[in-house]
Amino acid sequence: MKKMKSSKLKIGKVIRKRITSCVMAGVLNNNRVVIKIEHISKKDFDDKNSNMWKEIQFSKKFGNKYPNQFMQLKDYYFEKGCTGIQLDGSITNPPKCWGKRIVAEYQELLDENLCIYKIYNRMDSILAELLPKLSIPQIYSALIQVHYAISLLHKNGYIHGDLHHGNVGAMKTDKNARILLGNVYIPTLGYQYKLIDFGLTIHKSDVKTADDKKSFANQTNIRYDDGLFSNIFIQIKHECSLGFAEIMQKLKKRAEFKLVQMISSNPTVEYMLFQTLYPDVFASISNGKIVYKSLLPIEDLLFMAYNGIQSAETFNYLLEKLATS
Repeated sequence: MKKMKSSKLKIGKVIRKRITSCVMAGVLNNNRVVIKIEHISKKDFDDKNSNMWKEIQFSKKFGNKYPNQFMQLKDYYFEKGCTGIQLDGSITNPPKCWGKRIVAEYQELLDENLCIYKIYNRMDSILAELLPKLSIPQIYSALIQVHYAISLLHKNGYIHGDLHHGNVGAMKTDKNARILLGNVYIPTLGYQYKLIDFGLTIHKSDVKTADDKKSFANQTNIRYDDGLFSNIFIQIKHECSLGFAEIMQKLKKRAEFKLVQMISSNPTVEYMLFQTLYPDVFASISNGKIVYKSLLPIEDLLFMAYNGIQSAETFNYLLEKLATS
């Protein structure tokens, strides 16, 4: 079982707690890091094709070669006993919707008491925290940088698996700093962005199940962007008693929905666009007050919804918008 190579790791405060894992601040060889301590099963440890090992191999074989686009894995080790891990504690009072089977699975995992400690370089922030504070040019720069990281993944046969604004790390830069993306220099306008959290990242050679195939097809389809697209809206009111499926059924009966469908065929994007283009109609349909204020001009959202956030057309569009903003 792999042990820590260096004794100079110092584990500090908890950043985030989950049911079977936590993320903690730390210092390794005088460098700021984060340590994700995660309960794993002996079965996953023994299976070199498990998601746990795929995550490690992604960083070692690919992600660590691109430090400007991906959070870097510095080291990892295993421990029986899980020293220092601090959990959410929800397993002691789980939501009713979990059911006995899910609770039992979590409990079995905790009882094995085997953990992996993954040590990554630490980000200054994440895009989710920054988005409401960013100027429009800063959002353009962020999307361009994320676009480039996604394109690197896809060109090399990978998908991220869980791409949204919470899995985009940010490092502070000088506001006049520039970063080279391919053959183009991009102004960072204060932040350099890197993709983080590779627990669901898979390579095309590892696609086996129907769910994997669906996930891979969706994420490599430039017209099926929803994670990042929905993140460039900011929710300012939410008083709705209906769920997504119920609202979508009602939206599809409206004449306005046909216009939205001409822009995108992605359900999540259609949902967000309808709210933005027809807020009063949406509010009446949803039996509540759901109003989304766009972080970008409507013409930008329409362009990206039609072309897909990860398309070459969108990349060039954002470059032009950034240059003229």
